[in-house]
Amino acid sequence: MSIKKVSWQYKNGLKSFLNLWNMIETSLESLQEEGLLHNVNIKITKSHAGFYLNDDDFWVGVHLEDPEKIFFGYRNHHTEDNEIFKDMINLPGHDIPARVYDFNENHFFELPRGEQQKEIFNFLKESVEVVKFQSNNG
Repeated sequence: MSIKKVSWQYKNGLKSFLNLWNMIETSLESLQEEGLLHNVNIKITKSHAGFYLNDDDFWVGVHLEDPEKIFFGYRNHHTEDNEIFKDMINLPGHDIPARVYDFNENHFFELPRGEQQKEIFNFLKESVEVVKFQSNNG
């Protein structure tokens, strides 16, 4: 492994990452209050930072090699023949289907803070509800 220089953007980059982390965490707390999520656990490794949700059924977070996306992975679900998973990508490095929120495609960085929070909350809520809807109707 080669070690690279830490550049002057580190301070602002870390502050931005912590702002994003806070937005994700606040959204997860709101979804817990709505009864859509429980048992939220933080996990940070050298490749990703995120949260395991609902007894590890879901994972949401950022892969540090691709930090301009939020991934919502569906763990512990029977995905082979399930239509809701067929168009999803796999989490990087895993055989786990995932929804992706791409900051660039959604012009996230141009949005005001409140709109950014709404975007993240809506992405997470839709990601949970797609499976809950399937469970109730399939």
